[in-house]
Amino acid sequence: MIPFPRGKTAALVVPVAALLVYGAAEGQAGQDRLAQRRDEVVMAIERAAPAVVNISTDQIIDRDFFRGWDFFGRQRVSHSLGSGAIFTSDGYVFTNAHVVNRAARIKVRLMDGSTYDAQLVNVDVANDLAVLKIEADRPLPTVVLGRSDDLMVGERAIAVGNPFGLENSVTTGVISAAKRDIEQDGRVLFRDVLQTDALINPGNSGGPLLNIFGEVIGVNSAIRAGAQGIGFAIPIDRAKQSLAALLDYRRIRRKTLGVELETGYLTDGPAESIVIAVVHEGGPAARLDLRPGDIIRSLNGEDVSSLAGFMAGMLGVDEGKPVTLGIERNGRDMELSILPADIPKPDAARLARVMLGLGIQQMEKSLAAHVGINLDHGILVSEVERGSTSWDAGLRAGDVIRQINHTYVRTMEEMGLALEELQDAQRVRLDFIRVEGFILMRYVVDVNISRP
Repeated sequence: MIPFPRGKTAALVVPVAALLVYGAAEGQAGQDRLAQRRDEVVMAIERAAPAVVNISTDQIIDRDFFRGWDFFGRQRVSHSLGSGAIFTSDGYVFTNAHVVNRAARIKVRLMDGSTYDAQLVNVDVANDLAVLKIEADRPLPTVVLGRSDDLMVGERAIAVGNPFGLENSVTTGVISAAKRDIEQDGRVLFRDVLQTDALINPGNSGGPLLNIFGEVIGVNSAIRAGAQGIGFAIPIDRAKQSLAALLDYRRIRRKTLGVELETGYLTDGPAESIVIAVVHEGGPAARLDLRPGDIIRSLNGEDVSSLAGFMAGMLGVDEGKPVTLGIERNGRDMELSILPADIPKPDAARLARVMLGLGIQQMEKSLAAHVGINLDHGILVSEVERGSTSWDAGLRAGDVIRQINHTYVRTMEEMGLALEELQDAQRVRLDFIRVEGFILMRYVVDVNISRP
């Protein structure tokens, strides 16, 4: 004990060592409290949030009788906010189709504040999904695409997004229903979607719904108007199928490995197994003795955990370069170098003539000025055969086709690819625009087609 001087006010003197011990104990207690508070929700957000993005767009206004242009020929736009998530390190982003529908310009902002112009790669209107691409000079953070086939009603669900522009907002709830149909006016809009009471607001659209491991189990898409705590998300299993189709390198790059792939889960984890189901005779895979049942584990040295990721990786392969596949066969690993083969591109002009009775050409600025439409993309109808189903449906020379069914067609190549996928005797929906007086009108018609 330290004696105090007599006759003076005593002051408590604590040894420095004791202060240090006390401070260390207080610091350790604080760390213990933080560790206790870092629960499964916090850890899930720490894993996923860096890859969740804010999406802002300038969108063409679409009204019933006035289609996106004022009387002075200036394009009218509105500003929209939504969410999305990066699912490959080289910059592929998923979001809802309705977030980027009719977008003239798309910007993606990451959690760290970096902002990129985004390219719209492809849209699946039927499933309300879209893929964007951003170019960065570094590998980007990614979400893990989980699975939705094993979801349990009542398990924890976490929504991340940008409601009303409030970036990186988090809400929690549970899976309220795993297979819910959304109906409106007696018509089913979406089938077998996830219902959650994790709050979803305008701006959350396109963002991820997570499980407690931070894995994406759904894509937030809709809310029940006038209700609270009733939100809907596209199950990630269906979303992954759509993303893989949107990124199909065979359609976009016109390359093939000569295989058909299927996916499944061989364990209780989130990673898909990409299995070769069919090997086409005479193709690149057959020449290297790839076999049905072989499992693709990696592409050019990078692990692939989903078919969508594999398709995205194939899109990044340089022209004329082989790819290296990591294959597992009967428990044995091996690597094979395989050169994709070319797939002939469809002749859009021939298919349009045979299937629709249309003469078409690529819309360009010079043609746009001639027909009075301020567009530099789309498919210009130059001729309509009298008596054809297109003629009967009301198409005329000077119309500009923008969509076939739910597929946007901006180039002759996209037009050919869209026509190539149509089946015989199918009714096709054509979305086109036409100048009537000073007004740009939009029409949607159904046309019967014949398959050559």
